[in-house]
Amino acid sequence: MSYIDFSDTTADAYFPKIDLDKWITLTEENYDGWKFCIYEKING
Repeated sequence: MSYIDFSDTTADAYFPKIDLDKWITLTEENYDGWKFCIYEKING
């Protein structure tokens, strides 16, 4: 699973909440104002 931490107040579509306790972070790249993460599901 990939996740981009970015806020847009004009967006009209949203993903459901994700329980991050069930995922491990494989990579995390931080940029100015946002970050890009890749996760792998535990036992999944």
